This record gives sequence, structure tokens and C-alpha cells, in this order.
Amino acid sequence: MKANPGGFIAPENVIGRDDFIEQLWQVLTQQSVILLAERRIGKSSILNKIVAETQPTWLPLLKNVESIASVSRFVMALRDQLTPFLSKTQQGKNWLEKVQNLVAGGKTLGVEAPQVKQAD
Repeated sequence: MKANPGGFIAPENVIGRDDFIEQLWQVLTQQSVILLAERRIGKSSILNKIVAETQPTWLPLLKNVESIASVSRFVMALRDQLTPFLSKTQQGKNWLEKVQNLVAGGKTLGVEAPQVKQAD
């Protein structure tokens, strides 16, 4: 294998991290983790390997948040990333809830609707 400074390393080519990744899975069953280290240590390679070789009951997602400047934008990006994994039934319920909130004078995606009287 050739040196690949600054490039993507395929998960199957990440070596010597299996024990560390197993420890991460164990910790993640109880709490969150944060990976902090200098550049070029392998944080992204570890995350890519976790996503590629995930546990059966987990859904790890990667999202570059460097360009996200607010909590609301982060939540919207997270929602967009999670939606494809919801059942069609749950997606439909979520859509109906948004419509109901919009019609009832709520605010959805920055658009505010006037209050509407409920039919008797």
C-alpha cells in the first residue's frame, strides 16, 4: 500500500484500529464520545470504518458540520439525513404534522401561517 497523505483511506485499509473501534462501540452504548487529536492522526478514517462496518442495531451517520452556522441549520441537516431511514408511515406522519402546524398558525421552515379556526 502506498502512502496517501491527505487522501481518503478505504475502511478495509485502515489497520491497527480495531481494538479502539471496539472500545468506542462499548462506550457509545452508555454515552457520547468526542474524538480530538492533531491533524493526520486518523480520526476521519476511524469514523469511515465505523460507518462501513457498523453494528447491526446502529445507524451511524457522518455529517461535515464545518459550514453549518446555527443550531436550526444543524437540526434541518440532521433531519434531512435521517428522513430516508424512516418508514414511509413515519415520513407521512411527520409531513402531516408539519402541515397541521402550518395551518394552525405554526411556523415551518421559516414560513408562518395565520391562525385558522378549527371546524366544529
